[in-house]
Amino acid sequence: GDWGPEGERVAVVGTPGQARFDAVRQSAMKRSDAIVLWLFGDHELRLLDTQLWVEFLLDEGVRPDRLSLAITRLETPRDLRKFAAVANTAAGAVLPVTAADPREPEDVAAVLTAAAGQLGRPSLRHLERVEEPAGAGVTAASKPEVGQ
Repeated sequence: GDWGPEGERVAVVGTPGQARFDAVRQSAMKRSDAIVLWLFGDHELRLLDTQLWVEFLLDEGVRPDRLSLAITRLETPRDLRKFAAVANTAAGAVLPVTAADPREPEDVAAVLTAAAGQLGRPSLRHLERVEEPAGAGVTAASKPEVGQ
């Protein structure tokens, strides 16, 4: 659906990480200016999921300068550094990694603003986000099955 702060609209596409949603993710990724990988931070394989998702997205042609991560349900605030370290190592680049709850409009705004900023845009216009609400999330791509 459409989302955006006053005066701006951005297409936001959310897809679960299951294989049956591959076609939707692949279609959305082709049209996306930016990708936000939204992950759960409270399950046993959270760091492995992070690594595999980042590697998968890069293998699918997503450039690191288009990729941001948002982590929800962190066990402790310090865990965010662990996610950033894993994601940056997997990407071979420094990726924006933010603690955020997709149910909170302010958090969504912060994540989308960070993703737009990574593109060198002060605006959110034309930015797309894909998330996986149940497990490890992604912006348009299929992922290796981990911990499921």
